[in-house]
Amino acid sequence: MNIHTSNIIYVGNIQSIDDNTLREYFQRFGEIEALFHN
Repeated sequence: MNIHTSNIIYVGNIQSIDDNTLREYFQRFGEIEALFHN
């Protein structure tokens, strides 16, 4: 049984971390479909 969970991550108010660093961090927990932060 193959279950696909789409991980849409919203990170608020983190200006000091660039997108690539955030993606590398969250990819430890699985695939990222979308990463949002303001």
